[in-house]
Order: sequence, then structure tokens, then C-alpha cells
Amino acid sequence: MPTLEAFEAGAFAWWFTETGLMVATRPAAVRTDDRRRLHCEDGPAFVWLDDVRDHYWHGVYVPDFVVEAPSKITVALIDAEQNAEVRRVMIDRYRHGEEIKGAAAFLRDAGAIRLDHDERWGTLWRREVTGDEPIVVLEVVNRSREPDGSFKHYWLRVHPQLLPLPPGDWNDEMKAEFLRKQKPQAVTAHNAVASLHGLRGEEYSPAVET
Repeated sequence: MPTLEAFEAGAFAWWFTETGLMVATRPAAVRTDDRRRLHCEDGPAFVWLDDVRDHYWHGVYVPDFVVEAPSKITVALIDAEQNAEVRRVMIDRYRHGEEIKGAAAFLRDAGAIRLDHDERWGTLWRREVTGDEPIVVLEVVNRSREPDGSFKHYWLRVHPQLLPLPPGDWNDEMKAEFLRKQKPQAVTAHNAVASLHGLRGEEYSPAVET
């Protein structure tokens, strides 16, 4: 099949197998994120001419409900998912739209273990995940009262070994190199707070907090 003629006939991609040739038509729609990975936050990222729809989340192929109906994601479904990348997306999308969502909500609902508690620095939680790194989250309480007199809780994900976080504007390669040079810290809420500021525990001791 001549390449130009195949393309003009509607072929988008083709590849040979041991028994023949497989041809795919051009897609009807393609959506990507700013890194050109297949991605759409409210529908299929890839739609074929015959209306077959594929859903992707920042390049990860996922079931349609993960994108279009995240309320269907449960702790049981997350634990049963064998693909680590899909499982991470499911955790990120868990309880989407609620005040506490993502990894924090998953830890709350999945019976996480409390690692440390400190009145000043917060509470550190951990949940093992089969075939992947554990999820560790720091729960902190806002020191300012809400209008109703309550105190708002925030859940902040940290590195499982409490490694200091690299600057957010670094690229993936720079971040990976930064983390390779870090050493694990003792499992304390104070060290977790320090890591969120890109510091080690011994480097972090603010005199004033607001």
C-alpha cells in the first residue's frame, strides 16, 4: 500500500503483523495537555471516526468513569486496580469536587495509619499501596477560626521518606536529580512540614507563624 495513497484514503497509522497489515483511520478529535500528552478533563481525549472514545489523563489511558464520573471511584476499586499509573490517577480523582479530595480523602476513607502527631506541626498519616510507593499525607489545622468558629483542616501530600520537595518550576529531570541527592528523614510531622518548604527538619524553625 503506497504511503501517500493510504494517507489520502483516510489511514492515520498502520503496522505489519506476522499475518497481515493493520490500518487505523484518522481520529475525529484529539485533545492534549500543555505537554502534548493525550488528556481531557471532561470527556474523551481521543475520538475515532466510528465514535469509539478513549479517555486519557495526562497521557495515562483510563476507564471512562475516571474522567466523566469520578464519583464512581471507590477505595475498593482503587485497591483492585493492577496498573500503578491508573491507580495514581484514580486516587487523584477520588472524591473530585469535594473539600477533601484526592490522596487526602483516600487516606481518610481507607484506614490510614497515624505515624506521628504534634500539636504545632500536625498529624502524619500513611497508607500502603500494593505494587507502588506508600501514600503519606500531613494533616494540618489552620490556626485562624472560620466564621462558624471551627478550624479548617488541610491535607498535604509529602514524599514517603520526607525528602525535601524541589522547586515547582523545575523540570522532571531536575527534580529527579535533586531527590536523588537527598537522604530520608525521621518520620515526624515537623520534618514533613520542613520538606514541604524544600528543607530538612534541622533547617526549619520559623519564629513567627501566620
